[in-house]
Amino acid sequence: MPTKYILTTLLLVLSSVTTLLSASYIWTGTSSTNWNTAGNWSSGDCSWVADYVTLNSNAPNNLVLDQNSRR
Repeated sequence: MPTKYILTTLLLVLSSVTTLLSASYIWTGTSSTNWNTAGNWSSGDCSWVADYVTLNSNAPNNLVLDQNSRR
């Protein structure tokens, strides 16, 4: 099999897996300004790397990101 075909197939498979594992979250900011607080998200769970997020600018608590914080 040509290398180009294998690489193209691998990229398609990997992009499909990432899409399947991603979720959509909406920031509600009802509990605090902390990204890692589950109560601040519409789903009741925190977002991860491959997820899509929507930040609500009308939330009672606006999101504050801390560059030193790690999850």
